[in-house]
Amino acid sequence: MIGLGKKLCKVCEHRRLELAEDRLIESWLCLFDADVFCGYSQVPEEKRVRSKCLSCEHYARFEREMEEEDDREAEFFEAVCRDPDAYLRGEI
Repeated sequence: MIGLGKKLCKVCEHRRLELAEDRLIESWLCLFDADVFCGYSQVPEEKRVRSKCLSCEHYARFEREMEEEDDREAEFFEAVCRDPDAYLRGEI
């Protein structure tokens, strides 16, 4: 934090402004899809998750993708358990 009457050099001021801009843009983005601006960005992030995000289409897609990934990992693990030698040979 800058004390009263203290000024930052141009480089430090530029860095401070960049960080502030990054935090602001990050607060506008969807928590589950970095390429989407959240329609509820005016709601604080900690409240947004509980009140808005759970009914959002992006959250539903995120959950579906996570479940699909879990299924793929489970299938891989089962295949390795069935035939560990195939895994060692690079067939799985």
